[in-house]
Amino acid sequence: MLHYQNRLDKIHLLTLDPVLLEDLCARLGNYPGLESVEFVRPGNNGSTLVADDILAVARDTVTARVLIIDVRSQTRARLQRAYSDIGRFNRPDFNHYCYSILVGDGRTIISGPTEA
Repeated sequence: MLHYQNRLDKIHLLTLDPVLLEDLCARLGNYPGLESVEFVRPGNNGSTLVADDILAVARDTVTARVLIIDVRSQTRARLQRAYSDIGRFNRPDFNHYCYSILVGDGRTIISGPTEA
């Protein structure tokens, strides 16, 4: 299994929501210790974000130490293909060389058997 051990000081922000994107950049940009970290934003600045923008940076996520992923219900379905690719590329490295942060909308999603 291929590992990407030489990850750079990059944080990929994976969302279609420009408001969330700006909020994350503003909050993290002011956080002590993150001055030298590169924030990778999808798409071209100023344009409307589409699912293909996230898919276009999927391969590049193997160079980042942190992935911040928007899994809210309004965007999760549109980004499923991109998220599947990103998960496949990074799977062997999660929690070793790469960390993920999920931004959700507070809904509980249960997978697998549940007790009655």
